[in-house]
Amino acid sequence: MIRLAEGVYSWGAFNDEKGMNFNGHLVVRGQETLVVDPPPHTQNEEKFLERALKARPTLVVATNKHHLRDARWWMERYGAPLAMHESEENDFGFSPARRIKDGDEIAAGCRVVHLPGKTPGEFGLYIKASGGTLIVGDALIGHPAGALKIPPDDKLQSRAELVGSLQKLRELSFERLLVGDGEPLLSGAKAAVLAFLDGLKA
Repeated sequence: MIRLAEGVYSWGAFNDEKGMNFNGHLVVRGQETLVVDPPPHTQNEEKFLERALKARPTLVVATNKHHLRDARWWMERYGAPLAMHESEENDFGFSPARRIKDGDEIAAGCRVVHLPGKTPGEFGLYIKASGGTLIVGDALIGHPAGALKIPPDDKLQSRAELVGSLQKLRELSFERLLVGDGEPLLSGAKAAVLAFLDGLKA
């Protein structure tokens, strides 16, 4: 795991089919620790969490139904409940303990930003502290060369809806963009997102 900002950590598992990292994130604040979109991890990452951070996950978050990934492992290991958006379709085999909605302050300083378009319940997490950090699942993808993109049309429920919901990001102040798929932008992320949105067509 690597530290990306104050109280924000990340780890990744390379997906050969997609040719990019699938990333998970930890948000640690006081006694609260969120696990977001967890991909497979190593024992060393477990040790870092438990020994270096001395943290115990208190909530597992899936930003959409396709990002459950290894959520069940974290739920069973730490007894942490699963949170998903109230609009997400329940076709993943088990029910989240917590249903969240746009604007909810869920834990560890994270606020829900609903970003439907790929799935009904896609959302990001906004952390205002330390210059601002935005964590997204599939709403934006970080290309290894540094460019941003959205999923291809055949993977979207509605391109127009996603393009429209992404306009919410104009209202947020953030220095970093952390993505579920691909590479993060650790500085100048708001300007990069605005430039991308300005060139995006519904």
